[in-house]
Amino acid sequence: MKYPIALLATTLSVLLVGCTPAKLVQPEPTAADQQAEVIIYRDGGYNAGGVQMIFGEEERDYVILRNDEWKALQLDSGTTNLFVRSNQADKPFYLTTELSPADRKCFRAYANPSNYAKALLLNLAYYFGNTFLMEEMDCPSETALAEKIEGYPQEESTEETGATMQ
Repeated sequence: MKYPIALLATTLSVLLVGCTPAKLVQPEPTAADQQAEVIIYRDGGYNAGGVQMIFGEEERDYVILRNDEWKALQLDSGTTNLFVRSNQADKPFYLTTELSPADRKCFRAYANPSNYAKALLLNLAYYFGNTFLMEEMDCPSETALAEKIEGYPQEESTEETGATMQ
């Protein structure tokens, strides 16, 4: 009798945990001279290769990245908590960083190597850990970024003339 109860409890907990799809929002616009550029790169690979990775700040989801994908965002300067997570209800991995005005910081996100063990041991263990991890990295050159990110660098329009700047 214990086996069916345990099976039912496990099934219900998985269904209740479910998934946490991205609720993408745009970073709140601020004065251009108070923004920093953040580049996020997701490593490619088999580990979590089919799982979407969500990158954001504080509790806001900004972009979804797939294997070997790069994105660029403009964020407010100051101390902030960046995060990466999957859309599978795992815990976000937070990285606190200081963004300075007109600064560019690059981050590499990658699948947690312990994902393999979690998949083998108990699927429920997946929900209590981080699917993705993140670290700061050296930024590639402007030319390399232009090859990796569609539309990079983003053009800005000036208020006085309406001209575009790169």
